[in-house]
Amino acid sequence: MKTTKHPDKTFRKVTDIFVKNGMKYKLLLTIMLVMLFPTSAKSVIVSIAPSTQVVSEGEKFTVEVVIDPEGANVNAVGQIDLQFDPNILAANSVTEGDFFKEEEKVTFFNPGVIDNDAGSIINMSGTKPGGYSATPGIFVNISFTAEAQGTSFLDFHNILIYLFDASIITPTVNNGSVTVSTPATVVPTPTMVVSTPAKPPAFSVGSQSVSPNPYVKGKTGVARITFDYLPQEATIKIYTVFGKLLKTIKHKDTAAGGSENWDISDIPGGIYIYTIESALGHKSGKVTIIK
Repeated sequence: MKTTKHPDKTFRKVTDIFVKNGMKYKLLLTIMLVMLFPTSAKSVIVSIAPSTQVVSEGEKFTVEVVIDPEGANVNAVGQIDLQFDPNILAANSVTEGDFFKEEEKVTFFNPGVIDNDAGSIINMSGTKPGGYSATPGIFVNISFTAEAQGTSFLDFHNILIYLFDASIITPTVNNGSVTVSTPATVVPTPTMVVSTPAKPPAFSVGSQSVSPNPYVKGKTGVARITFDYLPQEATIKIYTVFGKLLKTIKHKDTAAGGSENWDISDIPGGIYIYTIESALGHKSGKVTIIK
C-alpha cells in the first residue's frame, strides 16, 4: 500500500533545509546577481572641457560635456542641467557627441531646453537602448556666443546617470568657466604707396592755352606764340582778321599735353585769329601782337 506524505510535513522539511543552509543560498544568490549584472567601480566622472578657456567678446566657441565611466557600464544619461551667466554668455545650440554613438547602433538623444534669460540648459539626456558605454567620450557639444566681458561659471545640476543594471549612480562633477576678454585689436599692416607720375588730363575743347597773349615786343622775350596743352594730334591755323590764312601748324605727339610754337619774328603787329582742330573738338580765339 502506497503512503502519501502529508503536505505540512513536506513544507516543514523544505523550510528546515533553507534555515539550515540559509547562508549558503544567500551567498549563491549574490554570486548569480553579480554574474548577471556586472558592474565595475561605479565611479563615473562628468566634466566640462576645456575646464577653463579665454575667448574674445563677440566670439562663438564650443564647450564639451565629457563623460568618463571609469569602467562602469553607462546605459543612459537621464538628465544633465547646466547653468551659466546670461549677462556674459548666450547658448546657441546643443548637439550630440560620440559617447553613445556606435556604428549601426541607434541612440536616443534630447538636446534639452535653452533659456538664455535664466542662463540654463535643462534636461539634456540620451541613451543607447539595449547597450551601454564603458569608455570616455563627449556626451554633448554646446555652442556659445561671448556677449560681454567677464567670467562666467559653467556649473552642472541634477545629473542622473543610469548603469546597465538599472542602478542610478552619483557621478563626480568637474565644473568649468569661460573668461570673455576685449576683442583683439587688429593692427593694420603698413602698405607701401608707390606714386606714379600724374597723367595729363584728356584733351577737351577749351583746355588749351596761348601765351604770351598779348605779345609785346621787347617785354615778353623770344618772338613767338606758344600753344600749350594740345591733344595728341591737332591742326593749328592762324588767320588775319580779314580771314586770310597765314600759318598752318601740324601737331602730332605720343600723348596729349604737348605744345607748338608760332614764330612771329616777321609778323607785323595786330590782332590774329587762331583755330585748333582735332578729332576731339574745335577751339578758336584771338591773339594780339604789339610791336
